Amino acid sequence: MKKTILVNENYKKNKLVKEAKEAKEAKEAKEAKEAKEAKEAKEAKEAKEAKEAKEAKEAKEAKEAKEAKEAKEEEIKKYYNNKNKTLIGTNNHLFLINDSCKEIEVHNNNLCMIKTNLNIRYDTIKNKFFIVIFPDKSFVNKKYLPFIFDLKHRPNFDIYKEYFGDYLLDGYNIINNEAYYYKTDSHSNFYGCYMIYSHFVDNINKLFNLNINKKIINIHKKECILSELNIGIGDLTENINLGNQILENKLDDYYYSNDIEYIYNHKIININDNLQILSFHDNILENITESCNNLIIDWNIISKNILYKKNDLNNKLKVLIFYDSFLTSTLSLYLELFNEVYLYKSIIDNNLINFIKPDYIFEFRVERFLF
Repeated sequence: MKKTILVNENYKKNKLVKEAKEAKEAKEAKEAKEAKEAKEAKEAKEAKEAKEAKEAKEAKEAKEAKEAKEAKEEEIKKYYNNKNKTLIGTNNHLFLINDSCKEIEVHNNNLCMIKTNLNIRYDTIKNKFFIVIFPDKSFVNKKYLPFIFDLKHRPNFDIYKEYFGDYLLDGYNIINNEAYYYKTDSHSNFYGCYMIYSHFVDNINKLFNLNINKKIINIHKKECILSELNIGIGDLTENINLGNQILENKLDDYYYSNDIEYIYNHKIININDNLQILSFHDNILENITESCNNLIIDWNIISKNILYKKNDLNNKLKVLIFYDSFLTSTLSLYLELFNEVYLYKSIIDNNLINFIKPDYIFEFRVERFLF
């Protein structure tokens, strides 16, 4: 009897101990679960707050970026809306703006101005054609533009380069710093233009297996006000381009050589000279040198007519060169390269090409005139 009672008491005691243990474990499990849930809730809250903070920061940054972009666009509009063609940069560098070719907008906004399929213009002459592209001053000297401009695009050039490949000379690889451009004019200076001439000869010799000799010259430099030279340079200091803006300094570096004959705004037309003036209209090529006798070869002459020179050279080549104002300081250098040279300040004219039937056609074009 006593043994039975003792067993029952031990059973009850063990049961109580077990229940107490289970209760304790249940309590601890509950507390652990609640602690875990509390931790997860805290972490979820913190994650939510972090996400909201990140989204708020991103929204603020996006808003600020949008406002900054809009402010920049408004600031840029001020330069376009004033209609001045001279933009005053830093360190007395002047730039062309509000021009019909939209030079700065092309590079700043990736604006493509090409409307014509190049195949139509060049396919029939491509095997005997070479083009030289002068880079725009604003792209080369962009570090001197107001900070709001960010010139990094060359959409028109890219299209030409893709079409012509090795038959295109990119002047940016040659004259890609401020030394080659005037501060107060929109063109490359004589130093830069001579560098282009030199690389042009090297390239056509290689591409067409020619042996054309280029002229080696000495180049000098002097500081002056370009417009006071009265030779058609210093265009960005002219009142018609400046508007009511005031320049602090008009001094510029003028490069020149005593080893060449200057043609544009220097040479007087002489009927006894081997440099002739030709007119091409209605598929008729007329020698008008006599009617132009004693006139200076100025803008009126070169913009309407063809400069023609026949040399007595061994290469016996007849070439036609289309050019723009960037070539005016070095015209005599090109006139001496081939046996017969036709220089025409114009875009490609297939009627003239078919009439003259040159051995080679070359084109010199500043980037802003690519269309």
